Amino acid sequence: MNAIVEHEVVDYLKNRLHYDPWDCGTILECMRSLARMAGHGLDNRFRHAGLGAGPEARVAAGIVDLAMMGGGCETTQYTIRKHITDWLLHNPRKGML
Repeated sequence: MNAIVEHEVVDYLKNRLHYDPWDCGTILECMRSLARMAGHGLDNRFRHAGLGAGPEARVAAGIVDLAMMGGGCETTQYTIRKHITDWLLHNPRKGML
């Protein structure tokens, strides 16, 4: 777990994707669990995990890559927003970060 990366992801979710700050905790918790399943923490190594970590973890890795000003990812904005919407619908709210 890297606090700088997590802060950058939360800033990206709030400022670029325009999600409610109260939803960012839930999104970040889902991303943490996907990173743990892939054998990583939510850090710079996870942003390069790609499809080897699974299709849902690829979306989370793409969000981390975009938040860290990486070169981008092969995941479209539509897919990213669809997965985030699913995470918000299927998981309880964690609160504001």
